[in-house]
Amino acid sequence: MSAAKDLLTEISSLLRTIETDYPGLYRHLDERAMSFSGSGQSEVDSGELKDYLQTLKDMLKRYKEEH
Repeated sequence: MSAAKDLLTEISSLLRTIETDYPGLYRHLDERAMSFSGSGQSEVDSGELKDYLQTLKDMLKRYKEEH
């Protein structure tokens, strides 16, 4: 569970950075909302969190390159 907690902490930190420093990108995050546990499970696994974190990092990188 520690890995999931660490991932959630990193995701939260990155989201705060995006919200504060890149409001233009932050406004678009709702449009690209990630859905977890497509299998109907109530828990999110570490793989899904890693994928979401990587998606956020990729979006931020593209945003920085384009603006």
